[in-house]
Amino acid sequence: MTEYSVEFKSSVEKDLRSIDAIHLESIFSRIEKLSTDPTPHESK
Repeated sequence: MTEYSVEFKSSVEKDLRSIDAIHLESIFSRIEKLSTDPTPHESK
């Protein structure tokens, strides 16, 4: 199975710093899933 990597632009890293930690866990969990499934069925 092919694995992909996700890289953030510096502007995204800056935006992520402003998000509450309670939400970051969910966000990073979904981002990690993109490495094995870059086009999940719930994406638009």
